[in-house]
Amino acid sequence: MRQLYRKRLSGPLLDRFDMIVHVPRVQPAEWRSENSRDEQPDLQIRRTGARGRQLEAVCGLSDREREFAESTMERLRLSARGYDRWLRVSYTIAQLEHQPSVTIDHLAEALQYRVSIDRFV
Repeated sequence: MRQLYRKRLSGPLLDRFDMIVHVPRVQPAEWRSENSRDEQPDLQIRRTGARGRQLEAVCGLSDREREFAESTMERLRLSARGYDRWLRVSYTIAQLEHQPSVTIDHLAEALQYRVSIDRFV
C-alpha cells in the first residue's frame, strides 16, 4: 500500500513541501502543561519575493556557501523551485539564530528537513 501511495506523489508535488518533519503524538495531559510549550522569541522573519541569484544575495551566501549549495543541488537533483525553497528554509534557520547570513550549517540543517518520501509515508 505504501508503494502504491508513493507512486502517486510526483517530484514536482514533493518540491512544494518546505519541510517534512516527524512530530510525535502528544498526550492530552501534556497539552495542558505550561512546561510543554517552547517559548520562542517573537521574530519577524523578513520575507522576500527574490529568486535565484537575488535570493542568494538576500541569504548572504559567500562563495564557499554558494559552491556547497550548487554542488548539493546537482547531487540531489533539486529543481530550481526546490533550490529556492531550500534556501528559504536555510534563511529562516539563520534568522531564528539571529545570524545575518546563511552558513553551511544552516544549509545542512535545512537539508535534514527535506527527507525522502520513504520516511514521509
